[in-house]
Amino acid sequence: MKKKITTLMISVLMGILCFVPVVNASTGTTRSAQVQRIIAKSESYIGTKYVVGGTSYRGIDCSGLTMNAFRVAGIYLPRVSSSQYKVGTYVPVNRLAPGDLVFFSFNGRSITHVGIYLGNGKFINATSHKGVTISRFSSYWWKAYVGAKRVVK
Repeated sequence: MKKKITTLMISVLMGILCFVPVVNASTGTTRSAQVQRIIAKSESYIGTKYVVGGTSYRGIDCSGLTMNAFRVAGIYLPRVSSSQYKVGTYVPVNRLAPGDLVFFSFNGRSITHVGIYLGNGKFINATSHKGVTISRFSSYWWKAYVGAKRVVK
């Protein structure tokens, strides 16, 4: 079994924080490059209509969008949002970063929706009333917010 090695070097030099991007040793790509591909792929679906169970440009649902977007980075997510919530590492809301999966519950019992955090309080998702669009966290979304997961190392 191959062991994925991820390195993160943070050093403080004369009071200045220096950041060296995380490199995925198995692919040689940085987290930033993977996230850029994921976001670009998800944004390519903007305007696509919502179809329950959809996974194409003819129609897509929220978990189909995240599944397809992450696939371009070599990350294979489960098909439904509740299963996607079981993948990755929990991220507190004050640590959200672009590329994190954000999860919601509109029935109060289980995960019913997922999107991809873009930064600056925005995320991309597919909804039944707007199709694929960029949304801003508002009271509507915060009421249903369950948590976030980081899948890209």
